[in-house]
Amino acid sequence: WEARLLASRQRPLYIIAISSSHDERKLVEALDSGADDFLNKPPRQSELGARLRAADRLITAQRELLHLASYDVLTGLRNRRSFFEVFADAFWTGSEISLIAFDIDHFKRINDGYGHDVGDDVLREVGVRCRSFGNVVRLGGEEFALLVEGDLSAASEQAEKLRCMIAEKAFSTSAGRLRVTASFGVARREKGQSM
Repeated sequence: WEARLLASRQRPLYIIAISSSHDERKLVEALDSGADDFLNKPPRQSELGARLRAADRLITAQRELLHLASYDVLTGLRNRRSFFEVFADAFWTGSEISLIAFDIDHFKRINDGYGHDVGDDVLREVGVRCRSFGNVVRLGGEEFALLVEGDLSAASEQAEKLRCMIAEKAFSTSAGRLRVTASFGVARREKGQSM
């Protein structure tokens, strides 16, 4: 149980219990207590190697699933679900946090006028341009957000940098170069304010 508590979303853990006991109750107890596998002692080298390879495949698959569950496939940014986990963690620390929310201006016009493939090109490019700002997330559609540790002034400065980064250079798309702008809002969590 204690070893299982060390596991987390970012650090999966595979536990193999090894015992010289052939008591079926011990096997059941080990598996019910959080072990992923059970081997009799002394383990055969070939069997242990095969089980370790199986464990590696399972952990790799878990990491891939966690990545797919936490990141937007189109932009490579964190997704809405992941954002709310990060937000909840930051909220309960009690530190001063601010939120920047932004969306791409007239995005429906881009999709309707040039097609969804061009809209996807724009979203991907926003993802590329925003990556240097840390935990920018795609909330959905053309909506994005960023948590900033600090006051409203720090968040406003970050928002202005992001706004300029999006607007200053035309986006390369399959329909040619497009100028894109975004609208921003900034809010701060007040001390004692509930989530």
